[in-house]
Amino acid sequence: MIHNDIPIAHQEKLQSTISPFSHFASLEFIYANHALKGIWDAIPDQHHYSCEVLYKLIAPSLFPQYDKIIISDVDVIFLNPLIHSFLEFDPHQEHLIGGVLSNNPQDFFKNPFTGYRSKYKLFSPQEQKALQYGIAGGYLIINLLEWRKQDTQKQAITCLKQNAHKIVQAEQDILSLVCYPYISKISLAHIVCHTSWRDLGESWEKFKPNIYTQEEINQARDHPIQLHYAGAKKPWNTPNEPKSEIWFSYLCKTPFLRDYLDTLEIGILQKHQQQTILSKVKRKIKKCWTLIRAKF
Repeated sequence: MIHNDIPIAHQEKLQSTISPFSHFASLEFIYANHALKGIWDAIPDQHHYSCEVLYKLIAPSLFPQYDKIIISDVDVIFLNPLIHSFLEFDPHQEHLIGGVLSNNPQDFFKNPFTGYRSKYKLFSPQEQKALQYGIAGGYLIINLLEWRKQDTQKQAITCLKQNAHKIVQAEQDILSLVCYPYISKISLAHIVCHTSWRDLGESWEKFKPNIYTQEEINQARDHPIQLHYAGAKKPWNTPNEPKSEIWFSYLCKTPFLRDYLDTLEIGILQKHQQQTILSKVKRKIKKCWTLIRAKF
């Protein structure tokens, strides 16, 4: 686990959660020493992300002993085995990365750019195509062997520096820009957003086959491999989000339940304070200051 600030006490608790599987699994903590922090600070639109998302771009350096590796976000729950996609991914082929694709890439720029997506208009037509046909960042198989051969890590960092002022989804945009078209499609079930049942209908009737077949869509709906709590609203800060009950059911099986309950009241108060006008003004000032620093 790559991190900058996981306390030793929490590391020990995490180690205890895998002790029943210690005969075939281990958990290691890699201190990143705030790598790429300078570049991260130059990104105006950080949204709810943290600097750690950028460490997907330096995986070859962090894991020199491997030819391929699975990288996942942390706001997820794994509900079914993921080993098949990993074993099927061949690092001796030219694919730089394996990931879940957009089912409707033609819709990526269908409407005029608005809101946080407005910066996509700053990319060239060729770059926009790479973004359209790129991958989702929540679950990846990275071909470390090919990345080293092609010096892809250096290309990714260069791309990040050049586009820090306009990227929308941090590392996901960079991975798509650098790896397209050498991308291998993996099952849709590897990233199933918790909001899917709300946005697509209870039976996903709004999700029509395109890049993925109806059978693949049904498989993802009925047997998700990774349930991804995407967006700023998570079960731990917004308990009424869809599928929050699944997250809480697993929390109850960990030694972190008491920690969560101890901070629950403070979290509720903080969330209330964030809705006040003063807090909103402070966030606006901070965002403006970040934009000024990025320019100068």
